[in-house]
Amino acid sequence: MIAEQIPTQLVTGALGNTTLKVMHRLEDQESFKLFCEVMNLNERQRDYVRSLGQGQVIVRGPDSRPVFVQVGNYLDRFQTTDDRPMVDDSDEAVKALMARCSVIMPPATPWSPPSASHPAATALSVDPRAAAAEALARDGYALPDAIQDALSDIGDLASTRQHVDQACRERFGTHPRYDEVYRAYLTLAAERMRASGLTVDERTLRDLLGGGR
Repeated sequence: MIAEQIPTQLVTGALGNTTLKVMHRLEDQESFKLFCEVMNLNERQRDYVRSLGQGQVIVRGPDSRPVFVQVGNYLDRFQTTDDRPMVDDSDEAVKALMARCSVIMPPATPWSPPSASHPAATALSVDPRAAAAEALARDGYALPDAIQDALSDIGDLASTRQHVDQACRERFGTHPRYDEVYRAYLTLAAERMRASGLTVDERTLRDLLGGGR
């Protein structure tokens, strides 16, 4: 978890390497502009978030659309005015409650990235543009974060290329015409963003289109 009042001071790549993004009221103008792009806010939404109150945040949802969230004050509900807890929320109490409610936490299993030879990649159409459209359709409505962040010009170009290439190889890395699918995929992704009212950085798009692997 990364929490920062002035996001523009974060190390390069921090935004592109995080998935869930939460925006509270930001006073720093450069940080405000940056996060308006990150959260995909339109002009009306940008005006509204300038006056977010206590406990109000904007969350970028799984479909990359902004969601307004009102968070209640935990302390007001579960602590007295002199900071004494009204309920026992210790680890032991929570574990006991979960046991009573038959809540079982499955053991953690190691995660491994998809193989470059994922069968879905070999099942795409031979035609590059058709293959790119099929790859986008398999992700549903939401674009991969690496692609949307790149086309919004978030992060430096070197790391952007790396993240975009990784996302593309996971989806169609074994396609015999990978370079052509890569360019068609980015072109279609940019078209989808524009159709949704999102800003596409044309310079970054041109750089990426010239950088197929």
